[in-house]
Amino acid sequence: MADYGIKISKPGYDVNTADGTDLVFYSGIVTHKIYSTGTTGTGVNEVSHSLGYPPLADVYRIDDNKVYKLVEGEVICTTDTVEFSYDNVFYVIFYEGGDGG
Repeated sequence: MADYGIKISKPGYDVNTADGTDLVFYSGIVTHKIYSTGTTGTGVNEVSHSLGYPPLADVYRIDDNKVYKLVEGEVICTTDTVEFSYDNVFYVIFYEGGDGG
């Protein structure tokens, strides 16, 4: 790895000699970026996007003051929407880098 940028190693590993699997973060790796965030209301079970490919999305619901992350099968990402099994959710849609879409 190059000797510049930001690296954070796992506990017990020297950040100067750790390989990629022993790092928690390395700025030299392309990471997903946030495309959009938001909340939905009652009866809303999907959000549109214009990425043109199925994005990565995290969707959360709040029930009895507890936050639950929706899991595989409860969130479906298509080329133009993110669909989920619940309404009243908070969502984060990520894109793969570049200019935001």
